[in-house]
Amino acid sequence: MTNRVIYWKAIGFSILALLLTVAYALRVYSNNDLRRVIDARQQQINAAQPLGQLYQGVAQSLMGYAMERDDRAVRDFLTQEGIEVPAAKPAAPTPQDSPAKPAPTKSK
Repeated sequence: MTNRVIYWKAIGFSILALLLTVAYALRVYSNNDLRRVIDARQQQINAAQPLGQLYQGVAQSLMGYAMERDDRAVRDFLTQEGIEVPAAKPAAPTPQDSPAKPAPTKSK
């Protein structure tokens, strides 16, 4: 090979290396922006977690209230918020409601 061909190959590879370095730097920069966005969202999630637990407790209390007192307004509010409220609180079975057991028979 002549010196001229070697020279142009070296120039070509140098330009390629420069372009790859610039592309890498741009990619690192865009990843940092994406990481900042993700970190901000994670902070929002972490801040909202205690509020979510509070919301759940309030919703359960309201559901219990609505079931005990059969309050239609509270039921409608919970339904609008996407919380299903059972129709009525099931009554605890009483001994009178349970079927009588037959007396055991003695076998000979």
